[in-house]
Amino acid sequence: MPFPLNSTNQELDLLAKDFTNRIVEAASNSIPKSTTSPYSKPWWNEDLKTLRKSMLYYSYKSKALGYTLCKQELQNAKNTYFNAIKSTKLAHWNKFLENKDS
Repeated sequence: MPFPLNSTNQELDLLAKDFTNRIVEAASNSIPKSTTSPYSKPWWNEDLKTLRKSMLYYSYKSKALGYTLCKQELQNAKNTYFNAIKSTKLAHWNKFLENKDS
């Protein structure tokens, strides 16, 4: 719908909001919702979620303040997170294999 050239800012804001609402509505109607399967990552737990949030916090902080200022904290957070993933996966698969019949 074309708008007149002498539109006010308020009218243009209303048009923009209407346009945005229509895009959001069309997207929510046409984009399928993703669902996570409980089998996708059976080793994932809340501790890993917390460690991931911590790592992302230091990542954002290092980007905002400059990488050199938070380099050591970011590296420690990454190492802790990835080592926790490795040990959690290992423990999960060892438990899984113990429960299987040979």
